[in-house]
Amino acid sequence: MTNLTKSLINIFAEKSVRVNPITPGWVGDGIETPAIKEAKWLNPFNRTASYDEVAKVIRFLISDDASFINGESLVVDGGSSSVDYVLKKESELS
Repeated sequence: MTNLTKSLINIFAEKSVRVNPITPGWVGDGIETPAIKEAKWLNPFNRTASYDEVAKVIRFLISDDASFINGESLVVDGGSSSVDYVLKKESELS
């Protein structure tokens, strides 16, 4: 995704088109499966993102407020990608 993004910004920037991929974590309201429960457990906020939260990020990126943001991948996962699964499991044992 990173290389594709960097290639696309070089192609489309002259046309004032920005390329900023969104990389969301688990998203869903009212969904309860074993995988979702574990995803919530791994998230520092102990929940998944709502569809509205991800939409607000997209709304920001297409707004004039983000007019100079280009070629950046924005992670919208509530911090899940920063959680070390093994350390979190070990912390439950103590």
